[in-house]
Amino acid sequence: MATALTIGNNDNLLEIVHSFLSDNDFFKGKTVKISDELKKLTIHVSGPAFNSSMPSRAMRAFLELQDAIYAIYSAYAYGEKRRLSAVIKNELELDVIVKEGTSLFELNLDKITDAFAKRIKTMTGKELAGLIAAICLTFLLATLGSKAIDHKAEIEKIRELRTTLTDVQKNTADAMIEAMEAQQSFYRATSYQDFDTLEINGQPFTQEELREMVKTPRVQHPIETKIYSGKYRITDIHLGDDTVYLDVIGTAGGTVVRNINLLKGVISANDYQWFKDSAAGLEVEMTIVATEKNGEIISSFLQSFSIPKN
Repeated sequence: MATALTIGNNDNLLEIVHSFLSDNDFFKGKTVKISDELKKLTIHVSGPAFNSSMPSRAMRAFLELQDAIYAIYSAYAYGEKRRLSAVIKNELELDVIVKEGTSLFELNLDKITDAFAKRIKTMTGKELAGLIAAICLTFLLATLGSKAIDHKAEIEKIRELRTTLTDVQKNTADAMIEAMEAQQSFYRATSYQDFDTLEINGQPFTQEELREMVKTPRVQHPIETKIYSGKYRITDIHLGDDTVYLDVIGTAGGTVVRNINLLKGVISANDYQWFKDSAAGLEVEMTIVATEKNGEIISSFLQSFSIPKN
């Protein structure tokens, strides 16, 4: 006998998706019903620009959600992002109703989730794919006003998990990443709108809160000193204002170091001539001291070298 699984609130949507990503048979022997309430999204905005209208920035925010719907469908139907036909786009079109007074936007997924399940089942022959696609689509709107989801952490977790998945599980991982990235884009676009108050599914937001939710911390890359030692071939010699610079390539690992300062006054004129002669392709034992930032060499100098015997 089948077990009934009713998805009645947005708190367990993410948990259910993770259960499926961990266990491909999670939905086996289960009948699933998604609450009609989860298929609705209400956004209430007040401010000078919002009076039974939708400013262009608000339109862009909703278009992020529409693009995610297309991407989620494409993930299940084709296993990759594809350009959809006008017929399919029409079936998956998001209707945004703007009510009178301070702008009240209402969206309903009923029509789209039905089209999702029917088309994907027909194209793939997999009823499960249609079911999970509907769950991911519901997640896109039902959790849009949730401050409990750490989008960056969840996206990273699913990306790491994706490499171990196959078939519908992998499509689901792609769909969830698309959904959460679209939510982030919605927050970002909405944060730049000039509103007085904003509620998403009853949850109040300020511009500062929205910007904080999508803020990407700047990574401070330390400056490091690295030593490169081994056999190198000189590929170029060029003159600076007060010194000579070498470009070299490692003969073993292929490491390329450019603009190595030869430190005028340390190397004799005879050695300079030897470096010029070595540009013909001789291997030279070198120790190079490099200053790097974020894996990029920003300066270097030749600490020691060994002149070939012959």
